[in-house]
Amino acid sequence: MTKKDAITVYFGGDAKELWTGDGLHIVYSGRLAALARRDGSGQWRAEAHFPACSGNVKPDYNAASKEQALAARLNTRDCPDLTLAYFQTAANAGEALLGCKVDAGALPCLSTLNVRGGLDALILPELLRLLLDEWRLSWGDSVDIISNCTIYMAKECLCVPLPAIAALTPRGARLIEAVDEKLRGVLRDAFPGDWRRMESGAILSENTVDLGRLSAVMCGRVICAKELKAGNLRTLYTVMPGKFEEDS
Repeated sequence: MTKKDAITVYFGGDAKELWTGDGLHIVYSGRLAALARRDGSGQWRAEAHFPACSGNVKPDYNAASKEQALAARLNTRDCPDLTLAYFQTAANAGEALLGCKVDAGALPCLSTLNVRGGLDALILPELLRLLLDEWRLSWGDSVDIISNCTIYMAKECLCVPLPAIAALTPRGARLIEAVDEKLRGVLRDAFPGDWRRMESGAILSENTVDLGRLSAVMCGRVICAKELKAGNLRTLYTVMPGKFEEDS
C-alpha cells in the first residue's frame, strides 16, 4: 500500500449533525488523525498525519505533536486494548472500501468480513459511518451492504462502556445508539409489554454495549454454538432466526 493509499483513522473530537438542502451532513471538529499502513508482515503501523499550515502555525504544530505521540503509542502498544482495536478495525474498514472506487454496493462482492463478537466488532459502526458520511448512502443501503458482507462467527459477547467508545469515535457511538434504537422497535413489536424480554435482546444496557448482540444484529449471518443461541443471543434468535446457523 502506498502512502497515497494509506487509511486515515480519526480519534476523538466532536461530530455535529447539520441539515442542509441536500440532506444530513456531519461536521467534525477537534479530531486527531493517524495514518494506517501495512508493514512487511501485513500488520497495521501508524504514522502521524500532519495537518497543512493555514496561517496559524501554533495549532497545527500542537496537533502534529499530539498525532506523533498517538502514532508512537499505537506502534508500541502503549495504549488501552480498546484504542488499539479501534485503530486496527477502523483501518480494516477503510481498506475494505478502497476497492470500491465507483460503487460502495460492490463491497459484498469484494470481501467477506468475519467478526467474533469481541473488540473486532468495532469495524461494524465504522463501516456504517463511512458509508453514511463519506459515501453519502442511505441508512437502508448502508445497513444492507454491511449485512451482505459480514459473518458473525460467534465466539464471544464482549461488553464495553459506551462512553469509552464515544471517546474514540463519537459518531460511531451515536450510530451504535441508532442501531439499538431500531432494534428496540423490533423487540417492542415482537414482545409487547414484556420489558424484561426486550432488555434481554438489546445492544445497550446501562450505558454498556454488548458487542456480541451488535454483531448479531448487523451481520448477515450468525454462526454460533447452541450455548450462545440459548443464552446471550436467545432473544435475537427468536426475532431473527433466519440468519442463525449452528456451529458444526
